Amino acid sequence: MDKASIIQEYLDKLEYAIGRVDADVLAHFDYGFRLFDVTVDELKAYEEQLKRIFQKMIANDLAFELNAKSMYLYHHEDLYRYALGLVKDLGCRKYSIGSDGHKLEHFRLNFDKIQEILREFDITEDMII
Repeated sequence: MDKASIIQEYLDKLEYAIGRVDADVLAHFDYGFRLFDVTVDELKAYEEQLKRIFQKMIANDLAFELNAKSMYLYHHEDLYRYALGLVKDLGCRKYSIGSDGHKLEHFRLNFDKIQEILREFDITEDMII
């Protein structure tokens, strides 16, 4: 299966799952394709679906997770910045920071950088769950 097909299948499953799975956080939105090098321009091809996913996330009172592992071990910080712009424009007011660390050295990985991004996007401490 090619990269575009995998991304599409993952987003379809993610969109279907929101509201059907008991959750508090939409974690690592890029999980199904984080092993791939994906540019923001490539991800923009899915923007309408991403907006639907994020609207469902907000409607179901889920927080959007900034996942340090995806952002810094899989080099997807630019994708998270793009997604943050979308969720902010849609009115998201709940966020989560996760290290997704399965090794001690990944605990709170680059949280200082994530704090800077939160400030840049005017995401305040009261919006973090």
